[in-house]
Amino acid sequence: MDNFAAILRDRVMTMRGVVRHEYDRDNANVFDVGSSTDGVLFLDAGLVKCLRDGPDGRQVLLHLVRPGELFGDFPMAGVRSSHAHAILPSVVYEIPRAD
Repeated sequence: MDNFAAILRDRVMTMRGVVRHEYDRDNANVFDVGSSTDGVLFLDAGLVKCLRDGPDGRQVLLHLVRPGELFGDFPMAGVRSSHAHAILPSVVYEIPRAD
């Protein structure tokens, strides 16, 4: 994790309302298309793939999320436009939207 990611991680740990999620199996579902975007996600450990369904029905890889990165659609979108699956045992923090 680089210096910026370490600073971001420290900041996330002190925020109110942050929820920790652990995914311990391969291809564990983190979120689905259409689920609400009440906040953003921070990957603390592991590896997550973000996918979207292509026009032919196959999934298209959008991004591999690495530790120290924020991911997920931002709260202004209302609902998520992609899927996310942990492909290694992962720890994700959900950072709620500030009202």
